[in-house]
Amino acid sequence: AVSAHMWRSIIRHSGLSREGETHCKVAVDLRQRLNPPLEKNCFGNMISTTPATTTVEDLLDHGLGWAALQINKFVSSQTNEKLKSFAEDWVRNVKNLKSGLGSRLVGDTLVVASSPRFDVYNNDFGWGKPIAVRSGPGSSING
Repeated sequence: AVSAHMWRSIIRHSGLSREGETHCKVAVDLRQRLNPPLEKNCFGNMISTTPATTTVEDLLDHGLGWAALQINKFVSSQTNEKLKSFAEDWVRNVKNLKSGLGSRLVGDTLVVASSPRFDVYNNDFGWGKPIAVRSGPGSSING
């Protein structure tokens, strides 16, 4: 609900056309969504940020619950089968970083990089828990 509220509030005041698309990307920890699940201390980046997408008009005209449901549908869709298909496609058609997350970091996109269900501060890859988590240049955009 908080992410949906932020998404609606930022887009409401963005000046975007009501006919345009808007996106909300939520970082999802994929380790426990795979079959078999990966260990919590698995080395590497196992997140997904495919966006929930709708029109600005629909986002603003429907209620907060509707926006939250769109985000929930995206998070719920991150299944073992979908992730396996994505990985196989990515290996066949390797894309650079700019065609991934970076390509959607514009004013019509909200990126939610942390949540109570994905505790980025407790990731330990053998060096101990991080003392800070930074998002790099992506944090200098609108929102």
